[in-house]
Amino acid sequence: MEDTDSAGDPSQSAPQNKRTLLSTLLLAFLGGGGLFGSISFFGQMLGVGLENIRVQSIVVPVIIGGIAAAIIAYLVAKNRKLLADQLFLERETSQNLSKMMADRTKQLAESEAKFRVFAETSPNAVAISRMSDGLLQYCNPATSAILGYKIEDIVGHQAPEFYYNPEDREPLVERLRKTGSIQNHELYMKKADGTPLPVLFSAAVTEFENEPHIFIEVIDIAERKAVETALMQSEHRFRKFYNETPVMLHSVTEDGTITHVSDYWLEHLGYERGEVIGKNIMDFQDEDSRRFTMEVGLSHFLETGVQFNLPLRFVKKNGEVIDVLLSALIERNENGGFANSLSVIVDITEQRKAEAELEQAKDTAQRASRVKSEFLSSVSHELRTPMNAIMGFGQLLESDRMQPLTEKQEKYTNHILRGGEHLLQLIDQVLQLSEVEAGRVSLSIENVDPDDVIDECMTMVMQRAHINEITVTKETGGAVLPVLWTDKMRFRQVFLNLLSNAVKYNRRGGSVTIRSRPASGHYQRFSVTDTGLGIPKDKQAGLFEPFNRLGRETGEIEGTGIGLTITSQMMALLNGRLGFESEEGTGSTFWVELPLSSNQPNAIGEGPLKDVQLETVNFDDIPSGRILYIEDNPPNLRLMEEVINRIANMTMQSAPDAETGLDMASSLLPDLILMDINLPGINGVEALRLLRQSERTRHIPVIALSARAMPDEIARGLKAGFEDYITKPIVVPTVLAAITRHLNGRAAPTSG
Repeated sequence: MEDTDSAGDPSQSAPQNKRTLLSTLLLAFLGGGGLFGSISFFGQMLGVGLENIRVQSIVVPVIIGGIAAAIIAYLVAKNRKLLADQLFLERETSQNLSKMMADRTKQLAESEAKFRVFAETSPNAVAISRMSDGLLQYCNPATSAILGYKIEDIVGHQAPEFYYNPEDREPLVERLRKTGSIQNHELYMKKADGTPLPVLFSAAVTEFENEPHIFIEVIDIAERKAVETALMQSEHRFRKFYNETPVMLHSVTEDGTITHVSDYWLEHLGYERGEVIGKNIMDFQDEDSRRFTMEVGLSHFLETGVQFNLPLRFVKKNGEVIDVLLSALIERNENGGFANSLSVIVDITEQRKAEAELEQAKDTAQRASRVKSEFLSSVSHELRTPMNAIMGFGQLLESDRMQPLTEKQEKYTNHILRGGEHLLQLIDQVLQLSEVEAGRVSLSIENVDPDDVIDECMTMVMQRAHINEITVTKETGGAVLPVLWTDKMRFRQVFLNLLSNAVKYNRRGGSVTIRSRPASGHYQRFSVTDTGLGIPKDKQAGLFEPFNRLGRETGEIEGTGIGLTITSQMMALLNGRLGFESEEGTGSTFWVELPLSSNQPNAIGEGPLKDVQLETVNFDDIPSGRILYIEDNPPNLRLMEEVINRIANMTMQSAPDAETGLDMASSLLPDLILMDINLPGINGVEALRLLRQSERTRHIPVIALSARAMPDEIARGLKAGFEDYITKPIVVPTVLAAITRHLNGRAAPTSG
């Protein structure tokens, strides 16, 4: 109850509550502090109750004010801290932004510098244009150089102005809007001169000043296009040639598989392309050709990489066998291996037939020539037998002093003897013409003194000239005539014929004049001028025809009509020239031109060795070595043997023809070959080609020694591959100089 009483006693509880509230408030401000202390105080106050109204009227406002003050103080302190934190964050953010902006500015400057270095030094055109209207805002120097404009004529202008086809730009812009970039698009730009320029166009979209721009790079491909065009044209020409050339072409692999054939190949052999491609080339050869290809041709081709004019036989689809010549070349890959081959096949079937027919005709002609020669020889024999009696008895009658002939009988006998002499002359000249036409005239080319020959011929015609009161003179001004390089006997025969005709067809009391002068091409001209009747213009064309006496067959002057024919053919054999000038009623001049000897004036003597002065040559300076001389003329061989024998440590062997020479060259491997051109069988040019084809002999230098001395003949010889071309008659120092030059530069022989 006391507890109840005391509890209910206001006088007792009030102080206690007051103390409690004050202690709580004090704790709130001093102990709890701030907002949470105030709240604690307020709770305790409510717990005490509001028993005392008076106390309530005083305490409650205080409590509420305290609470408000506490709350305000707390909020102020809190906001001050927040503000300080905010200011710190803003200051830090500002510093970071400044640093970032500085870094970004530096990066942009570096990026711009790099771009300018790239753009300014790039060999390709670089430009920037606005996407919206194509306005060009930048271009590098290469743009100006490639297109030919000044930079100020590009920047500030619309991009379509520089497209060769301005409408090309819009599709490119559409692609850029969709994809953002374009790589290596081919189009044509317009150069300053208005011509198109092929380029590779690359572009990308980039933002610049808040607006899309196009970054452009252009590569000039005009040179590449030109190369591509040239390659295309070359390939087109090759394909056109391959398919349209009128010879058969094919390509095969290393094992003979056909990869390509020309249209003419298919057309000529009658196959379809599908029947050929992928098959072996030997499937289209006859048995002999297949065997030859396997045993010889293929291995040689793979070893050498080339084949020339290989004779084979191919089989057409219809079974017909044709003769061909195959030439082929291996195409190598980058490693030097077999990539492919190209073969050219020429059908020589008709040529073979023509050759066979020609050979048959040649055999027939040779048989006919032999028959003709035998016939003429027989006729000559048969005619000479009775002519011997006719001429013999005629001479007996003419010289019989016991029973002299009457004037009429003497006249008749004289006609018989003159007719017999004419007949014998005709027989001799017909036989001689036959020998010339058959090519059986032998020549001995040597140094000839023309003065001796002319004087001899003058002596032979002088008796007839004296009978007809004809004066024969030689007008050379007393000078020694140059030495000729010819056949002395044939020259005498030719000149005697011209001189005899000049006397025979002259008029009584006339004259014959012999002259000589230099001619073109290292030749000497000899002319014979008469004062006879001359030759009518309308008959001059038939002058050199056999048995054509130009209308004088019935005249008093005897003749056969083949003397000038023989002279013309003989001059051709002597590599000479023949011509004439004639005026009817005045006379004629006939002339011949013959080659000069190279040795002047010391060309005359006893044999070839007198033609040179060997004593003037220093033989000790000539290197040693082995020489092969291919020559069919014995005097020439003897001359060269004498020259070589005087050189220490040098030997010479000889071959009489090219076939023997080729065998000797392959076996002996000489250091130098001297070769004549006019050889029996294979000539010197063909022999040289065969030497060059052989691995064993292709390194050996070959010098031509030939009597063919015309400039075009020398040029042909050098073009054929002779290291030197020396004309006969030789000049020994010249020959030795050539030998020395090529022996000093000799290549090492190839063994095997």
